[in-house]
Amino acid sequence: MSEAVRQRLRLPPTFGIRGECQSCANHSDFTCYTESGTWIDSVLGCFGRLDHPIDARDLGAGLRQCTGCAAHWTWPVERRLSECPECHALTTLVSV
Repeated sequence: MSEAVRQRLRLPPTFGIRGECQSCANHSDFTCYTESGTWIDSVLGCFGRLDHPIDARDLGAGLRQCTGCAAHWTWPVERRLSECPECHALTTLVSV
């Protein structure tokens, strides 16, 4: 396969996926992001762009707090991006 063909097959910087439950017809949308064409993580929710998240404070013990609306939620610290469950903003975890 030529390099040009391989480049066309690479993942874009962001892309969306949807998971659907066959039993109840509920669905979840995710925004996925890549580095150098490699899928590295996903964020629950649909976001057109991932380059302008707002800060979320690290409260310790796996808790983070949105600086936009002050909501707090549990999310693994290894996952830098997360959707705020209250205002639905894309957030990035920052250490205080």
